[in-house]
Parts: sequence; structure tokens; C-alpha cells
Amino acid sequence: MILDEADTIVFKDLEGFFANTNYKNLKVIGLTATPYSGNVNGIEAYALEMMKYQVYRNNITIKVEDPQVHVRVNLGELSKWKKLLEQYRVNQPMLIYATG
Repeated sequence: MILDEADTIVFKDLEGFFANTNYKNLKVIGLTATPYSGNVNGIEAYALEMMKYQVYRNNITIKVEDPQVHVRVNLGELSKWKKLLEQYRVNQPMLIYATG
């Protein structure tokens, strides 16, 4: 599961978020530009630590590259997407990035 602006979702209902994402086979990636309101020693940062969530930080010293696109498909019929998903999902993890 990939969540954008994760801090809003996580801290709106912390207990509920933890209960709904604390499964052995579920992986969660939360993205945000302003984690725990910027306070690394605050209660929100402590809550993430208590839930044993791994926090990764990025800054300008890390080179960020564009993701590698393996397949580019024009949006079309649902059957086309279903066939594509069925083809690739058994062999590798998939991230579908929709633009436009």
C-alpha cells in the first residue's frame, strides 16, 4: 500500500491506522514532505517509533532519479489493464503510475 500525504492519514486516527495496517503480509509506504509537523522529537515521531515503523529521511544530498518505466500503456479498456496485470503480477511486484 502506498499512501501520499501519509501523515494526515496516519495521525487522523492513529489507533485505527495501526489496527488496519498491522498485518504480516502488508507493506505500507507512506510519503509526506512534512512528517510529524517537522518535530523529530515530538509525540508523533514517538508514536511511529512505538509502532516500530521504519522512517526514512531524504534530503538534498541524496540523488533522486526518475523511476524506470518498463511498460508504457495508453489508458483504454479495463480488459486491457486486467490482462497486463495478470501477466506481470505473478513474476514481480508492480507499481502502476497513472499520469494525465
